[in-house]
Amino acid sequence: MDRSGAIALREVSKVFVPAEGKLPWPKVLGGRRRVPQAGLQALDCISFEVNPGEVIGIIGRNGSGKSTLLQIIAGTLQPTSGDVYASGRICALLELGSGFNPDFSGLENIFLSASLAGLGRKETEKRLQEIIDFSGIGEFLDFPVRTYSSGMTLRLAFAIQTQVNPEILIVDEALAVGDIFFQQKCFSYLQEDLKDATRILVTHDLDTLSKVAPRTLVLDQGKLIFDGQSKDAIELYVKMAQSEAFGRAEGPPVPQDVDAQSLNPENLPWVSLSEEQASGRGEIQISRSALTTLDGNPASILRMGESYVLHFELVVGKAPIDLVLGYIVHDRQGQNVCGGTSMETKAGPVVLSDSGLWKVEFIIVWPALRADEYTITVGVGEGSSVDNQVIQCWGNNLFCISSSLNGLSGDQLLTLPAKEVHVRQLKP
Repeated sequence: MDRSGAIALREVSKVFVPAEGKLPWPKVLGGRRRVPQAGLQALDCISFEVNPGEVIGIIGRNGSGKSTLLQIIAGTLQPTSGDVYASGRICALLELGSGFNPDFSGLENIFLSASLAGLGRKETEKRLQEIIDFSGIGEFLDFPVRTYSSGMTLRLAFAIQTQVNPEILIVDEALAVGDIFFQQKCFSYLQEDLKDATRILVTHDLDTLSKVAPRTLVLDQGKLIFDGQSKDAIELYVKMAQSEAFGRAEGPPVPQDVDAQSLNPENLPWVSLSEEQASGRGEIQISRSALTTLDGNPASILRMGESYVLHFELVVGKAPIDLVLGYIVHDRQGQNVCGGTSMETKAGPVVLSDSGLWKVEFIIVWPALRADEYTITVGVGEGSSVDNQVIQCWGNNLFCISSSLNGLSGDQLLTLPAKEVHVRQLKP
């Protein structure tokens, strides 16, 4: 194989051996110290090929060997055994900003990092303004990097890498930097400016991965267990993560039945839509919405595996009508991490027979999202399917909540559909 941008691995393994004289991970079992292992097997006989210009993803649970594999492909780490082939200039976004000198100014670090990436001084000078413009930190360029926020440091590091013009780009969770606008700029760079480069992406954003990488590898405990279409890889990975998070293969607990008539609408913690939050055609409007536990109490901390109710109060201007109700969960970067619609329930489209005021209870099971803060957008569309619906009303970022894993392991984003929908018409 001699094509620029091509990658091939043959039975690559990596074992991390402790320093001489040091006992790794000492534990006491039955009053005796366990005999230490010879080393930590990070990768075990990995083999695959990547064609020039191909885009692939790599996913796996924490500790599965993803970062080790990327470092070996990038050449910053040597395998214990096996062969690695990579042809062409490699740009590896593994630990953005790790090569910066904190006492140098941003400008000085641009020239330092660019030289480490293979750019000469004249070439860097020619591209300097593009780096500054991309990073958006021009006014801080002459300040020491130690005075930068972590976000500013990462933005500058990414901006430098955009000028390397690699034939192989390796990205390890480096796209979650800056605000949503900077992230959009990063993805545009990957999709448009590097459309001919070979790209390897490691990310927890499964939605983005499914859109940009047709092929994905799944690692588990250092082994390559799947190599194929991203849709199938993500489905396998979600099942694995779900099984670990919930402690059994069949997934989260089934929500309890809810009597739609049992909750008094006036006792719910309603949130009305502001003009800034509302969007859509507006012939059907969400006048207010609420997020509660099954018994109607306010829900601000959502726990993995437990059921919650999204309440919609709809003002319907025309009938009869088929509606699609849904929700989207956004992370701190504004990315869509999961969601669901009424089409995924047995009821299918929500059919409203008359105009007027309607209330809908939309029951969900909270997935194994990493412990953090999220916002929830709710929406209603007109139509009999998700694909051909007309968006009537969105309540954008209506709820701000915290996610809890109930003390269990797992920080993966699981897209779990809604389970039930209950509809009733309210009397004027």
